[in-house]
Amino acid sequence: MTSFLNTFLTGILQTQTLANGYIIHTPHDTVLESQTVTFAQSLLFNSVKKQPMDPTTLTDFIEINEEKTIPIATIRMIQEQIKYGPSHCSRFICVVHHAEKLSIEAANAFLKTLEEPPENVHFVLSTSSLHQILPTIRSRCQSIWLPSASNEPSSEIHESSQFFESNSFISSFQKAADLTKDKTLYKQQLLHWIEDYHNKQSSQNTAYTSKINTLIDAYSNTRYTINCRLQLEHLVLSLHHNCAL
Repeated sequence: MTSFLNTFLTGILQTQTLANGYIIHTPHDTVLESQTVTFAQSLLFNSVKKQPMDPTTLTDFIEINEEKTIPIATIRMIQEQIKYGPSHCSRFICVVHHAEKLSIEAANAFLKTLEEPPENVHFVLSTSSLHQILPTIRSRCQSIWLPSASNEPSSEIHESSQFFESNSFISSFQKAADLTKDKTLYKQQLLHWIEDYHNKQSSQNTAYTSKINTLIDAYSNTRYTINCRLQLEHLVLSLHHNCAL
């Protein structure tokens, strides 16, 4: 498990304050599924140490990983399995991989369960397309950004988050012109800033949450045709000198 996810998990287990749902999201698809399962199993066993699953604990663990759209029938199956809560463990954990694949009907049905789940039932969703998940589902889950393994973007750009905190507006706007010449490199720079802020915050300190969410929204919007320079200048205005942390 990544160091950030491990620290986040440790904070949850120490305080024993679990949310009804968590959404683990990252553009790094290669690590998303395995890290999500490790996180979910750690919640199930109340331990950051990986433990083997056995037939008994499997009764309190569901993992949904559909190749195509997740239909409402799958949600009804989940609702049936969780309605009595955990039978052998202290919690029942349901994992839904690629939650952006929920159909409209399935998403609406899932939302009702997420709002009022049976006691000690918790959901862990994963996605590489956070913006495609129903906003009402996102608002009822605790968002967890999964950093890359390296914590460094694979480019020559290494502007730290100090870019938004120490430069003058004129200097930042001048650098924005250089940072946005190549969209691919600009996207990598956004990832670098997100991970930089994540490295600064701890599981018990959410002071950087709004900054991280602003940058994640910006990264999501790069999927569309945008003016990267104008977007970055807007980010400068939004985040510049807003750092009384």
